[in-house]
Amino acid sequence: MKRTIAITTALLCGICVADVAQEFRVPQGATRENTGPLFWLHGTETEARLREMVGRVAESGQGILTIESRPHIDWMRAGWWRDVDIVLDECKKHGMKVMMFDDYWWPSQGMGGKYPIPEKYQCRDVKGTVYWSHEAPEKAVPNEVARIVVKEVDKGVFKPGPDGDKTIIYTWFTSKGNYRFPTVNGLDDEAVDWFISQYYQPYYDRYAKEFKDGTIPGFFFDEPQFRAWWGDALAKELRARGENVGELLTALKFKLADPEDQARALYRYHDARAEVWGRTMYGRQSEWCRKHGVYSSGHFLEHANCYYSPVLAGGNVMQQMKYVEVPGVDLVCRQYYPNQRESRKHQIDFGQMPKYSSSVAHVYNRHNGKNWCEIFGAYFQDLTYPQMKWMCDWHQYQGCYYLIPHSFNPKAPFDKDCPPYFYNGGYEPRYPLFRVWADYNNRCAKLLSDGEHVCHIAQCIPGVSFHAGKTIRPEMFAFAIQDAQLDSDWMGYDVIESANIGKNPRTGRPALRTENGKEFYDILSLPATEYVPFAVLEKALVFAKAGGVVIGYGLRPINTPTRGKESWEVRKIVSEIFAQPTAIFIEGEPDGATLRAVLAKKYPGTDKPLAVRAFDFPGLSAADGRMLAVNHYVKDGRETLFIANQDFARRRDLAVCAKWPVEKAELWDPMQGTIEKPVVENGSRGDRPTGLGW
Repeated sequence: MKRTIAITTALLCGICVADVAQEFRVPQGATRENTGPLFWLHGTETEARLREMVGRVAESGQGILTIESRPHIDWMRAGWWRDVDIVLDECKKHGMKVMMFDDYWWPSQGMGGKYPIPEKYQCRDVKGTVYWSHEAPEKAVPNEVARIVVKEVDKGVFKPGPDGDKTIIYTWFTSKGNYRFPTVNGLDDEAVDWFISQYYQPYYDRYAKEFKDGTIPGFFFDEPQFRAWWGDALAKELRARGENVGELLTALKFKLADPEDQARALYRYHDARAEVWGRTMYGRQSEWCRKHGVYSSGHFLEHANCYYSPVLAGGNVMQQMKYVEVPGVDLVCRQYYPNQRESRKHQIDFGQMPKYSSSVAHVYNRHNGKNWCEIFGAYFQDLTYPQMKWMCDWHQYQGCYYLIPHSFNPKAPFDKDCPPYFYNGGYEPRYPLFRVWADYNNRCAKLLSDGEHVCHIAQCIPGVSFHAGKTIRPEMFAFAIQDAQLDSDWMGYDVIESANIGKNPRTGRPALRTENGKEFYDILSLPATEYVPFAVLEKALVFAKAGGVVIGYGLRPINTPTRGKESWEVRKIVSEIFAQPTAIFIEGEPDGATLRAVLAKKYPGTDKPLAVRAFDFPGLSAADGRMLAVNHYVKDGRETLFIANQDFARRRDLAVCAKWPVEKAELWDPMQGTIEKPVVENGSRGDRPTGLGW
C-alpha cells in the first residue's frame, strides 16, 4: 500500500508495546498532560461556570491547565483563594493537574503595579558623574559603586589610565526604567527571596497536600523584564571575576576610546549581568520549587531581537532559561504562519523560537527534556485548524512538545483578552475539532518525550557576542540544518566549555556530550561572530584534533572577550582549527542543499560521510529537501522518526531508507491514532538498509 504524506507522519521502528500503543490510540492519563490551556480567572465567575469550564477542558482532551490570574479583581486575597479552591477541586474530579501563574499580570515580578514592592527591592540603575579629578570628592559618595580615572578624548569617549585628568564616579539609584511600574530587582538575593516569600510561599501554606500529591506540578511566570543594572549579587560576581567595575560601567554608560577594549568590556558586563540575573531570580525560584516538590516554569520574550535585549531577555535569553526547571516560549499576536516559512525576516524573527526551550531542556536534561510553548495567543477566532496543525508539527520536530493553547476563558465570547477561545462559551462551531488537534499533539508528544533526542550538531550560538562586534544570528543556519534532514541543539558558551569529548556509541565517532545531557553530538558548529571566549575555541580545537567534525560559516572569530588573550591568538587558534581534516568553513550562510552536500564529504580514512544518519530519503532533490524536517527520537529502545512536511502548499510522495530491521518497522499515524505496517520497497533483512515507501 502506498501512503502519501500530507503534512506530517510519524514512523516508529521497534516492537509494539501494548500500553504505549493503547495510549497512542486513545490518549488518556498522563499522555493528556502534554496539552493544557491557559485558564482565565477574573473573580466574577460563578462557581457553576468555573466548574463547567474545567469540564470543557477535560472533554477537549487536555489533562492540565494553567491558571491565568489577569485580570482577577482580588488576586492573592479571599476571592482569589476561593476561585483557586473551586478549580483545584473540579480538576481533581477529572484527574487533571493545575499550574499556578506566579503574578497578577505580566511582566512577572511586577504584580501589575497594584501590589507595592518595597523600594529596597526595586530595580536599580547606575549613573556616572564626570568630575575634573582635582574636584572629585575624596570620600565615597552615597550609593557609590565604582570610580575610575580617565582622559576624555572625545565627547562621552574616555581612555582609562593614571594620566587621566577626569574622574567618573558611578552611583546606583532606584529606577523603573521606562516602564509604568516598578519590578523586583533580579540582581539582588534579598529582593528575590522577598518576592518568593510573598508570592510562592502562600500557595504551599494553603495547598501543601496538592503539592505533595502532584495536583499542582509547578509555577508559571510570564515575560519578565530586566530593568535593573545594579544589585548586590552583581557587585559580588564582578568582584569574584576580578573585573575593573569602573571600566565596565564606562563601556556601558559612555564609550571606551579603544574599540577592542569597548567590545570586551561590554561583553564582560552583559555576560556577568545575564548570568547573575538568571542564577539569582530563576535559580532561586527553581531551588524553592524543588524543595517543595514542584518545578519552576515560564517564558521570556523570545521573538525578533528580544532574544538579546538587555531589558526584555537580560541580554541573552539562554542564560536565563538554563536556570528554569521547565523552560518555555510563546507564540502570540499572529507572529508566524505556515506561508511565512518563505520569508527570511519571519524565519529570523520567529522561525526558531521552539529551539530555545527544547535545546535548554535537552542540553541540561530538565525533567527528561520537558519544555513547552504558550501557543496561539491573540491569533483570534479566525485561526484555522490546518494552521494549528502546521504549528504543532513545527514545535514537535524541534523538540518542543508540551503545548499550552491560549485559551479557555469562562467569560468568552464576551471578552477581548487575546482570543482564540476554543470553546468560546459554546459559540465556536469548530470546537469538536479542538479535541482532534489535542489528541494529535498528545500522541506526538507521547512518542517524542521521556527518551533520548538523537541530535547530530551542537550548534554554539553567539549569545552575549551579539553585543560585541559583528554577528550573524543562528536562525538561518538552523533552518539549513533542518532542511538537510539533520538536527541541532543550541548551546551557550558555558555548555561547550564544560562538554566532555568521548565516543558516540551510535556512530563510533568522537562526540561532544554536555555535563547533564543524554545526547552525543558528532558535529560542533561555531557561532558566526567576531568575539568568542577563548575556552570555546580551545575546546573546538581539541575536538577537531580528536577527529570531531567542526563547522564554521559566515564569520570567523577574530577576537575574544577573555582577559589575557589577544586577537592574534584568536586568529592563530582559528586557523589551526580549520586546518584539521575534519573541520570545514563555509563562506556565507548555507542553505539546506549546500550543507547536505558539504556534509556528504567523506570522513577521513573511511567511505562514510561526515554526517552519519540512521535514515535517509533516497533521491531527495534540493527542492524536495527544503522544508522537510525530521525529529529522531529513541524511547525504551524504540527508534522513532517524526517527519514533518512544512511546505504548506503541496503534498509529497516520499520513501525513507532506515537502517534497522524491516520486520520491526511500523507506521504510527498521530492524526488517526492508527498503527500499521508500511509498504516495503526493495527491502531486505539484516544490516542492509530498508526502504519504506509512503
